This record gives sequence, C-alpha cells and structure tokens, in this order.
Amino acid sequence: MKKIIIILFIFLASEYCWAKGSIDVGDGSVLYYDSGNLDPESLNGHARGLSITDDGEKVAEAESLVINSRSDSAIDSFKLTGFKLSESDDHPSLEIGSIMITDFPTIIFNNPEKLSEGYYNFGLEHKNFSFDISDISIEDKDFYLKIGSVSLPKILYVLSSAGNPYAKNSEFKINKLVGNAKPENIDAMPAHMVLAALGQEAFEFDFRVKANVDDRGLAFEMNTLMELSMKGGFGFDLNFKYNVPAELIVKLEGYAKQGYFNQESLQDDAAMQALGLNMLSELGSIQLSKIEILLQDKGLRKPLLLMLSSNLGMNEEETIQMAINALYSSLQAIIPQNVEKVEKSISEFLINGGKLKLTISPPNPVPIMAAGGLLMMPDLAIESLGVSLNHIP
Repeated sequence: MKKIIIILFIFLASEYCWAKGSIDVGDGSVLYYDSGNLDPESLNGHARGLSITDDGEKVAEAESLVINSRSDSAIDSFKLTGFKLSESDDHPSLEIGSIMITDFPTIIFNNPEKLSEGYYNFGLEHKNFSFDISDISIEDKDFYLKIGSVSLPKILYVLSSAGNPYAKNSEFKINKLVGNAKPENIDAMPAHMVLAALGQEAFEFDFRVKANVDDRGLAFEMNTLMELSMKGGFGFDLNFKYNVPAELIVKLEGYAKQGYFNQESLQDDAAMQALGLNMLSELGSIQLSKIEILLQDKGLRKPLLLMLSSNLGMNEEETIQMAINALYSSLQAIIPQNVEKVEKSISEFLINGGKLKLTISPPNPVPIMAAGGLLMMPDLAIESLGVSLNHIP
C-alpha cells in the first residue's frame, strides 16, 4: 500500500527535475511521458502518455497530467487521468479514472517536518483544499473492489463573532463502493450465500459524513451526520448534535501554538500524560444536545434470520421468539423499569422489519461527562436524557 501511495503522488514531488521524455526518480524508478511541458520551478504544465518503470519493468501508467500552481509550497489544481498500477506479489492491481485535487500542500513531500513544527493549521493554510477520486478499481486473485467516487468538497470557512475563521460546512462521501470475493475463494462462501439470498451479485455501499457548525457567541453548535447504506441490505444513520464552548476552542488552539501536538511533545510520555489530564477536564465542558440513531432494514434481516434458523434447526417464528426471550431477560437486568417499552420496539423490528429509531434528547443540553455518568444508571438515564426507542413500520 505504501508503494501505491508513493507511485500515485510521485507526480507531485516538487524536488524532481522534469525533463522531456523521461525522469530518473531514484531507487531504480523512471518516469516517462510522450508529450508535454512542465515548469520544474512552479510545476505549472501538462503531460500525456505517462508511465513509470521499476528496474526496467513497467509498473504504472497514466493518460494525462495537468498541474497549475502559484508557488512551490502548494499546488492550486492537480488532475491525473487514466491511472493504472499493475498487480504484483506486494499489491493488487489498481485503476483510477481521474484524480482531481485543489490547493494541495507540497510540503507533505518536500518538507514534512513543517507539519509538526509549532502550529501549522492545514485548514486555514489551504482553505480551497478539495479532492475527487473517481472510477476506482482494485482487484487481485481473491477479490475485487470498485468505487464510483471518493470526494471531499471544498470546506466552507466563515468568520466567527470573534473575527476568527472556522469551518462551517464540510462533507466527505464514498459513492457506490461495490465489492465481492471471487467465486473460487471458498473462504467467502458465507458472503456469497448472503448475496444470493439478497438477489445481489456484490455488496454495494454508500457512505457520507456531513458536519455543520453554527456560531452562537459563547459556544459553537455542532451537528454531525453520518449515513451508511447497503443496497438491498440496511441503512444506518447517526445524527449527533453538541455544543462546544468558544473558550475551549481558544484553549485547544493555544495548546497547538505552544507545540503540545508536535512530534517531540508526542514522544514525551510525561508531557502527554499531563496534557491528557488537562484535555479530559477541558472536554468535559462539551454539552450533548441530541443524538438520533436510525437503523433501517432494506432486505438483510430476512436472509440473516433464515441462516440463523437453519443453523439452530428451528423455523423462523421459533428463532424470533428465542431472540425476543433472550433480549427480554438481558434488558430486564439492565432497565427493569423500561424493559417493556424497549423490548416491544425491538420485537416489532425483528418480526416486521422497517426502521428502529433511538433518540437521546435531554430537555436542556447536558455535559457529555455527566451524560456518560448517568449511563451507569440506565433507567435514570432514560428518564433524565429523554431516551426513547421506537419502531417505524
């Protein structure tokens, strides 16, 4: 994997001297291109028909490369298309339709030490950073994996009421991640059985994380949404709302500016222990506002139930009843006052599918540490934190 990353980004390394036709990049590797014009100082330019050889053997190729940059510290835009990495004993084959990156810091390659010196805020130094990698294919003799796209759109920065920039909106997405083991891989037989029951040829997932931050003066109101779905299988959503005091943000930035997070400090066990205690105390000021967790059955419940019934030698109804009985016994020992209400929703989900929604919504925001303490007394936590579990047909 390390070699894959090196080959992918070898085109970005600013210390390499570009020459017409070929470039010796060291360690027996040579980069060739059929045509193009790249300025070795600013890295502005383009090239087509690229290939990389390792000890005389071709290991990777790309159709085109376009780079635009203002200086040698950051690349404004980078686009690589038609990348292919041949399979070897060390790694599977890799193909990528296109890689697009904006505002990328070249110090990661030519001066990585700067990242751990003092306070280097990647977000504020590179506000236009974004990437989109599309049409990814990874394959070897045992499995294949295809990804429609992996993207991080440009983060929206605005000024806080104190006049400081902060990230208001950000998002990360993986679209159409499709994969399966090869038919000849007998170790993956259970996975093939599940897919057959679902009527699917491969597992297909979509994933998204989205964050929104609002300045409320004394605190920042943060909302993080995570969505994971499997085609014909399930859906899982997590919506987490919490408040972070503005004073805490200032303190954390102060720690960074003082070098608490640089490489030397991170290797100092005593310093890290002291910082950890301080951080634990500071993080206690973060307040929980609301949590929503939604689990949706999109077809996976039925085949899993059938497989479990087959293994236990029971029919479907008997298996569900056994699960409900075991669930009731477990919950009765934990939440005796609320067991009936919780067990009813889970039972309906096991029998009928649909959606199961867990909500934690205290009347007023509570410190996360206090909320965690209440969980030691589950029945009290259910009442105090506004916990509910509902089945949605």
